[in-house]
Amino acid sequence: MSGLYIMGNLLTGAVLGLLYLAGLRITVDQLASSRHPHILALLSFSARIALCLAGFWLASSGRAFGMVFCLIGFYAARQVLLHITVGRLPARPKIRENA
Repeated sequence: MSGLYIMGNLLTGAVLGLLYLAGLRITVDQLASSRHPHILALLSFSARIALCLAGFWLASSGRAFGMVFCLIGFYAARQVLLHITVGRLPARPKIRENA
């Protein structure tokens, strides 16, 4: 395995992770205004999974080792986005218990 192959798979996984999460965000934003939210959620999930699986397969040439690096890149993109957006989330209201 060359370093270029590994970096390519990591980068492909990160890009696919960003696309997956962007699609998820768009879907969640559209669910409230959709007439058929269950169909929207199902179709969006199916499209996002198909895109990622096809991208992983093409990037890794069907090799399991390459797919592992794609998954690592996907997970890294998720962690980076989580770290970036966690500061922007609204604070949760504190729940007071009646004593």
